[in-house]
Amino acid sequence: MNIIDYGVEMKKVLVIFTEVMDYGLDLIHNVYEKTTHQYDYVYCNKSVSGHKYSGVLPENSAILVGNNLRKLIAITNIIRKRKYDLVIINGYSGIIEFAAILLCKKLQTPYAIESDTQLRIPEQFLKRWAKYFYLKLVFRGICFGFAGGSRQRILFEFYGMPLEKIFTLPMTVDVEKLQREFQKLHCYKVIARWPDEARCF
Repeated sequence: MNIIDYGVEMKKVLVIFTEVMDYGLDLIHNVYEKTTHQYDYVYCNKSVSGHKYSGVLPENSAILVGNNLRKLIAITNIIRKRKYDLVIINGYSGIIEFAAILLCKKLQTPYAIESDTQLRIPEQFLKRWAKYFYLKLVFRGICFGFAGGSRQRILFEFYGMPLEKIFTLPMTVDVEKLQREFQKLHCYKVIARWPDEARCF
């Protein structure tokens, strides 16, 4: 069974990222752009972690600016006007991401949560209770889970998402870009048969 079996046409897809990052750009170039679907990309922030990206943003992308209210208005207008067949949301804990989830529920727009987070159950009762009911709400209804691997699938399963609505979407790595960056290093080790034969150039 795949996502199309649920009646999701996937002609127009919106992907919401938390911030601009190389991993997200690799995902766009190596996964999304290799399909026949039409994608738009929205970044909730230019940078949260202070990480500087090295790639070029696609033409069909936008970075939300201003305070949270302006960003909420912007993401609401984007989702309402474009009438997407599917909205893919990276993460579920940010205010913009949560607003997009609620709007998709209201508009009956199918959405998928992409997550590389493993299952962690809070020790404190109140936090455990709050997380349980929050994720139960988020994962209910026309929601799909895009898990980064088998360990991430457990998170979706634990909080009530049906197994047939969980899909594995492994994190992508641009091998050629890694090799280029590796060659730029001033010093790298040559793999030898014995550890003492490893040399540095």
